[in-house]
Amino acid sequence: MEISEKIQVDDRPKVPVAKSSLKLSKETADHLREAAHDSLPVSGLTHTFYRYPARFSPVFVRQAISTFTEPGDIIWDPMMGGGTTLVEAMALGRQAVGCDISSLAAFVAKVKTTIYRDIELTHVRNWANDAPSFINIHRDTTLPQEWAERGYLRNLNRAGTWRITKAIQQALGTATELSPQRAENFARCIILRT
Repeated sequence: MEISEKIQVDDRPKVPVAKSSLKLSKETADHLREAAHDSLPVSGLTHTFYRYPARFSPVFVRQAISTFTEPGDIIWDPMMGGGTTLVEAMALGRQAVGCDISSLAAFVAKVKTTIYRDIELTHVRNWANDAPSFINIHRDTTLPQEWAERGYLRNLNRAGTWRITKAIQQALGTATELSPQRAENFARCIILRT
């Protein structure tokens, strides 16, 4: 990128303006355009693990990262949402940094970009297979105050949703018993997706 001076007609100070010298080949521009118009269902990597609203197409993100960066570069996503850009950057050998005002976005992106060890996945798989045995409508449950304060069940506090609320409470309660924390986070994200 080169800096050029902006010519002023009045007495205001001159401000340097970035002048882009990026030139794309027709083939690269066509690939980028095709990726931007991709309408296939989202798939691949961890993209379907949690469907965050208003997400980018991973196909477009992958093409944009491939077009404008090199392996080892740092990708910054200031509104990361469900982490699509972070996942694609990692898959393409880039470093990724993201932030979001939403704690849900931060949680989902963290889970989707974690590389799990086989033993952690085994713990989560066993937990998920045992789920029917620990979800019982007749068993008492308690909701930790922290969960209520964080709004975990914010949209499930109606008379007609008590069964779902109770099942979620029981599932979350057993997910907190998973170790290490990474496995617990994975299980909590599974509950969110469900």
